[in-house]
Amino acid sequence: MKYPLIALTAAFTSGIFFSTLYTVPFFLLLTFLLILLCISWYLAGSGREWFPYILLITAFVLGSMRMQHSHQSKVTPLFENNFIRGMKLYGTINTCELPARGGMIFSVTADSICKGDSVYISKKLLLVNLYEDSIAQVPAHLKLKPGNKIIVNGNYYRFKKKSNPYQWKEDAYYARLGYAGKFRITHPDSMIIADSTESFYETLVLNIRQGIDSRLDSLFNDETYGLMRGLLLADRRGMNREVVSQFSDAGVIHI
Repeated sequence: MKYPLIALTAAFTSGIFFSTLYTVPFFLLLTFLLILLCISWYLAGSGREWFPYILLITAFVLGSMRMQHSHQSKVTPLFENNFIRGMKLYGTINTCELPARGGMIFSVTADSICKGDSVYISKKLLLVNLYEDSIAQVPAHLKLKPGNKIIVNGNYYRFKKKSNPYQWKEDAYYARLGYAGKFRITHPDSMIIADSTESFYETLVLNIRQGIDSRLDSLFNDETYGLMRGLLLADRRGMNREVVSQFSDAGVIHI
């Protein structure tokens, strides 16, 4: 094999493309892969000329498995409705974003969701938005920590599908992150912390980020603080819209 890396990459890519056309059960692909690995191990020291072809087939199967796994792990929306008013969510906080103007964002692993007398049992991940006016009226909500068990009253939304060419695919983006929908809290008393148990590692990371954020806020003016927060803490909600637009136009918004 003259250019092994190129050949293996091509075989892997071909496996991905094959899985977009034909569906092969994942366990069959896994079984076939194990057989190929055993054959490859046996032939590795034999010097037989057809060993490279076994490696190419193995790369092809790995590509197919990668695509199959991607399809199987894709998160589906919690409900088919685009909007459901007045639902109650019971769950555990997974991660918390830094507070900012416009609201607070955190993720919740659901235990159950209620609508009237109907109860839906689910372990899916949901994105929860707490509006700014709620934060101003209920400062205790700023003390949310990963691991807390909470009860949330709010409205359920599905993530938006793309409606125009080149539009951002909100539903696809959040599905890749594991989210099955979002909750919006509209009243200051719509959330209760039922259990203040904390997750050690996630809380430690949050405390460090909050400490850095507080220090940046005390050192810089609003414009510089927003920029530094975006660059150092990966949260650009405090950045000036014009600055964000300039970064985007320059093609360096990913920084």
